[in-house]
Amino acid sequence: VGELIIREDDVYLTFSKEVEFSRGIKIGVDSNLLSLDVYHPERGWIKVDLSELHRIAETYDRIIDGLKSIQRKAPKRISRLLQKYYARRRNRIEDYLNTLVVQLSREFPDAVFVFEDLNKFKMFNGNSRKFNRKLSRSTWGKIVQKLSYRVPIELVNPAHTSSTCPKCGSKLKSRNGLVVCECGFKADRQFIGAFNVFVRGLGVALSGGEANDLLSNEPGGELRLMSPKSVVRVDLNERMFAHAPP
Repeated sequence: VGELIIREDDVYLTFSKEVEFSRGIKIGVDSNLLSLDVYHPERGWIKVDLSELHRIAETYDRIIDGLKSIQRKAPKRISRLLQKYYARRRNRIEDYLNTLVVQLSREFPDAVFVFEDLNKFKMFNGNSRKFNRKLSRSTWGKIVQKLSYRVPIELVNPAHTSSTCPKCGSKLKSRNGLVVCECGFKADRQFIGAFNVFVRGLGVALSGGEANDLLSNEPGGELRLMSPKSVVRVDLNERMFAHAPP
């Protein structure tokens, strides 16, 4: 038995079934607040824009916060409105996530998805209240769960995936929106995260390596600063992602 989906007028009980997968190619996915950054060994870096998902959550959160602030004036009426908007928020997000995972599975039909084994509740410590509110809206666990019904999933240790130089293994430093290393390597943090998740999915330690030990598609000393090959957005009215220039 899978998850229970409750709508305003309907209740759906889903069922899951174990499926044998025969896919071989692995892709690394770096989960960020506003995007999923994918490293594909043949297609390069692809950014899946999740800003609309966060806009939906943020919009309903503002409505709900406003209702809570005046709940004492009309408790029963406001409670009914809160239930209504909580349900709408949940249903809009569920619709978006269901469409997202369908389009992800169609965009990468022959891939094993490698995700970080994230626990967002451990990330709340030491951050501002505003950042933690944004973090609370993240749906990484749900994305992985829903996607696992359609494609093979692997989870890897998330430690240092965005801060380890893939060329020499040193710790990267943030500078002007990029991450840089003393060895001269520099790149976008989200690309590095996706690439290192991919490498960890291959069973390779994030310790760097000599140039002749690198795979043909790994960043070497000659790598220029790169941008996503494409940016894709969830199209709620179509079967596939909407592609846009990076």
